Amino acid sequence: MKLYKLLFASTLLLFISCNSDDTESDVNTDTNSLVGTWDTSSIETEGTTAISLEGISISTTFTGTSKDEDLAYTFTENTISFEGGYTTVLTISVPGQDPITEEAVVPDSNGSTTYILENGNTLVLGEDFFNYSDSSGVEIAENVQFDENSTVIKSISETTMVIESVSKGTYEQQGATVEFDLKATATLTKVN
Repeated sequence: MKLYKLLFASTLLLFISCNSDDTESDVNTDTNSLVGTWDTSSIETEGTTAISLEGISISTTFTGTSKDEDLAYTFTENTISFEGGYTTVLTISVPGQDPITEEAVVPDSNGSTTYILENGNTLVLGEDFFNYSDSSGVEIAENVQFDENSTVIKSISETTMVIESVSKGTYEQQGATVEFDLKATATLTKVN
């Protein structure tokens, strides 16, 4: 379940960005191209986690594909907001075991913040992007330390935008140290 929470947080973190040269894009756009409401068509995730507790380490790899997407992002000239949720079909592999595939509902959530578009393709967002109700079931570790956290626009047209986020880091939870390396790619369709 903790992996689901990490994936949920990381997927929503798709838009939280710091400058990084590790995720590259040839796109050069301006904020006018972003303005409008974009529905999520798909979110693909892949990555690894390593959980260490009392000298024992367990590594996992995972892939995820979204379905039942009801998640929209709205851009203005300097703010971004999101609202909605989706289901992710997650396949988790642990060495020596058969892969496990399960569905996890990413609950409805919302948030809003300012953003800056750097270099025509890198989204850098302000603080306090997320707003979870107590009933959402979302628990996100407060002590996440990012080694890398970048979000770039990989492609954009009048109707479609593809955004890729790479997040690497660690956090502590219930005495365990969790290292994560996540790549999430979202395809968005402009609705207005």
